[in-house]
Amino acid sequence: MVGGAGPARVSTIRLEVRCPAGLSPERRRGLVAAIEDCMVHNSVRTPPRVELDVLDAASHHRAA
Repeated sequence: MVGGAGPARVSTIRLEVRCPAGLSPERRRGLVAAIEDCMVHNSVRTPPRVELDVLDAASHHRAA
């Protein structure tokens, strides 16, 4: 979903994980813990600093 006010951005990310039938509560807790510790999940929860370099196409060096 794209937010309405301010700059265009993603306002919501929803993940749906479908577990196999018969997954034990212990394994389900382990799955949730693994998802919550995922590098991508952590990066979205605490956004990284975004750096932008504009490179000159011919030299592949930063444009002044």
